[in-house]
Amino acid sequence: MRICMLLTLAFLSHTAKAYEMDDITRVEFELRDPKTKELYYSGHEDITIDGKSVKRDARYFDADKKEVEIEKVTYLKDSLKVTSYEFQNKLTGEDTKLEGNENELKVVYKASEKDAVKTETIKLEKNSFHGKLVNNLILRNWKALMSNNIYKFMLILPSRQEKLGFQIVHRKSYSEGSEKREVFALIPQNILIRTLAPHLEFEYIAGEKPIL
Repeated sequence: MRICMLLTLAFLSHTAKAYEMDDITRVEFELRDPKTKELYYSGHEDITIDGKSVKRDARYFDADKKEVEIEKVTYLKDSLKVTSYEFQNKLTGEDTKLEGNENELKVVYKASEKDAVKTETIKLEKNSFHGKLVNNLILRNWKALMSNNIYKFMLILPSRQEKLGFQIVHRKSYSEGSEKREVFALIPQNILIRTLAPHLEFEYIAGEKPIL
């Protein structure tokens, strides 16, 4: 997995109303090496709300501004259940598609241009969520996490065509100038898998409306 650092700049609409950042219509980001700060990719994600559904369309570009990846997700605002997901890597040929409902998802996955297409159906429990919704899960469970409670759920892994138990924990609090920061970690529930999985953290500026 590519080691990177995600920097976000959010552009707010004129109808700021929600705790879960649904007043944000675009996020611009850069993926950099955490040590050297070398820029790997830049991009943006456009966010729209259509009735009960939220659509997020992310585009990644290389240094020459050539589009190299596309990632789209549609989910239900209330339940955070993904109804469709699409990922395309134009450099490797990796391609993922998810379609379904709150009970199951059909996964169509191709690891590279040379690999065969694999199709599988993943049965979902009430606490099954896609990785694109981790930010929403943190914000919805902010108070409990800040009280050192652990939020456990099943993480949908399209490339593996399965789901695994993960958990979100509050990692630390610290200050950056006048800003108070809160850091949360996404880690596997299984201790063995935890030693092998990438270390993922989500850092927020604390406040009435935490900012990722």
